[in-house]
Amino acid sequence: MDNGLSFMAEKKDTYHHPNLREALIQETEKMLAGCQLDSITLQELGVRLGVTRSAPYRHFASKNLLLCAVAERACGRFKLMLRDIRLQAQLPPQERFRQMVIAYFTFAVGNPDYYRLLFREPLMGVNKPPELAQSRASSFEELLLMLQECQDAGLVQVGDKGQQALSGQPCTA
Repeated sequence: MDNGLSFMAEKKDTYHHPNLREALIQETEKMLAGCQLDSITLQELGVRLGVTRSAPYRHFASKNLLLCAVAERACGRFKLMLRDIRLQAQLPPQERFRQMVIAYFTFAVGNPDYYRLLFREPLMGVNKPPELAQSRASSFEELLLMLQECQDAGLVQVGDKGQQALSGQPCTA
């Protein structure tokens, strides 16, 4: 029996996405890989995913929060890449450190929008969730652990690892 509301159910099904939050993150990642950071809007993502233009706002109150979620995930992948290099125990510490530096610059040059997202504070605004700060610190920790190994091996002058990591030029012992 048609109560006159069947068209509403059809319309709802048309715009329903089973996991819109994840789809928004993945579509944003595709746009970043295509150097389209400046084109990302929640409304554009809604259009790309075939949902209403307002549907993305049910999962992310702002573009900033979406970008923070994407940055947090990217930081995790970046950390794993650095950790994989650090844990290559068959290589001497200075070679692993060199590979980390090369990986960092290769990432920056090959992924300019991801780099901007991960390492340029103004892009994220003031509403950064604490999970993003923790994720960033965790990836930076990998570099600090590698510097500690170099210091322990007498390859790098003992000093402030944070400053050495940020300068990219630790003093040799």
